[in-house]
Amino acid sequence: MIKGYGHSVWAVPHNYKDIQREYNMKHIPHVTISTNHPKRPIITNYNMPCIICFDSHKHLKRLPLMYEHDPFKDKDCAGFYCKIPNVKDDFLTHMTMSYDFVEGNYADFEAPTGPLQATIMRADTTSLNPGEWYFY
Repeated sequence: MIKGYGHSVWAVPHNYKDIQREYNMKHIPHVTISTNHPKRPIITNYNMPCIICFDSHKHLKRLPLMYEHDPFKDKDCAGFYCKIPNVKDDFLTHMTMSYDFVEGNYADFEAPTGPLQATIMRADTTSLNPGEWYFY
């Protein structure tokens, strides 16, 4: 049985602390490349540099259910759609701003100014509290 999202693979923006502060995020800003791994994934692109490019529709969006095992399936998750060229560019790729959005109007929030330089990292996402997640 997976706890939380299990282990994940993220693209972490180099300026993640600035983004976290600007959007008052409890968790580390990231784009999920893969998740629901029951143990630490072995990945070939670990520590690889990449670029996060946000969609032209820069306003915050309510996110649909994304994963088979999603501990936040009953919450109102919100984020910005984006792409990571040559890594992940499907239409559901996103950066989650909130796992329980209650801050008001989606149109009041715009995606970070990009593109963003990032690095591919593994992450422990086993906690049900996103503020306790960390990359390694």
